[in-house]
Amino acid sequence: MSRAIWRFTAPLETETRLRMPVGAEILDVVAARGGTTALEVWAIVDVDAVEELRTLLVYGTGSHLPEQVTAAEHLATLSMAGGRYIFHVFEVPA
Repeated sequence: MSRAIWRFTAPLETETRLRMPVGAEILDVVAARGGTTALEVWAIVDVDAVEELRTLLVYGTGSHLPEQVTAAEHLATLSMAGGRYIFHVFEVPA
């Protein structure tokens, strides 16, 4: 098994699916450089593993949350546009 830290880019949408190697350990989620339309996800991965789809949910502060978020794992809170927008990122368990 060969491991590395990889960066994944995802659109800033309420629900986003990312292809990542099975068993990837998400380290951090940040606002993509230069704007408010994308996320960057950093993860430790097994570079030889097959890929799977991972589901991320993104909600702004004050948003109503669907039931599935109560079981989701909180990954990060992001501040964008100088703090005008605050988003909370969750992963839906497989």
